Amino acid sequence: MRLARLVLADIATQWRQGVHAVGAIVLGIYLMVLVMAGAQVPDWAFALLAYSELAVLGPFLAGWVILLERGDGPVPVLPDPGVPIRLYLGAKLISLMLVILLSVTIIGAVRPQPTDWPLLMGATLLGAIAFLALGTALAVRLSSLGEYGLAATALMVPLGLPAGFAFIDPMPAWLSVLPPVSQLRPLLLASGHGEGGGGVVIGMAVVGALVAAFGWVVAERALAGERAAGAAG
Repeated sequence: MRLARLVLADIATQWRQGVHAVGAIVLGIYLMVLVMAGAQVPDWAFALLAYSELAVLGPFLAGWVILLERGDGPVPVLPDPGVPIRLYLGAKLISLMLVILLSVTIIGAVRPQPTDWPLLMGATLLGAIAFLALGTALAVRLSSLGEYGLAATALMVPLGLPAGFAFIDPMPAWLSVLPPVSQLRPLLLASGHGEGGGGVVIGMAVVGALVAAFGWVVAERALAGERAAGAAG
């Protein structure tokens, strides 16, 4: 299967680029905090660690991978015109999602409190797609990691601020329409913090899926523009 080959190739490339090393370092820091604090770690702290894997580490890794492929000059991100954009993007997202999913799984496994694993994995998957795709879309428009870091911070911080509403308990159902809330609140519920009925969880899942789809479309169009610009140049 072509997608599987591209994913494996991306994983090998990311290993050489140090992507997995960065993920391991961040995970190691989180595990050290969880192990040292033990049962004193509140449920919401675990959810924040998982959310940071999505909202902070995810876009950083996506930008790093894209810009390392680009190099120092205005080189098109898509080096092989024979690879369809959807396959290229899918392979990138899957390979990086595996890093995030593994990290969140390990963090959840070491915490002493019970975890709602289906909810945790579902929220992580949808959130990872959204943040990785948006990070990819932003990276293809920039030429250096420094520029990307500034732009990502300027974009993600304001967009992420409404996530604070996810800590309201009981939380009004209408807040679930805010994408940051629909991404963080399920992680809080999965860790045992707060209450939420099945209808609210389903609503947040729908919002999360729509945001993930939006991120995919934005990233796909950005890569298409990059390929067109490379062909024209």
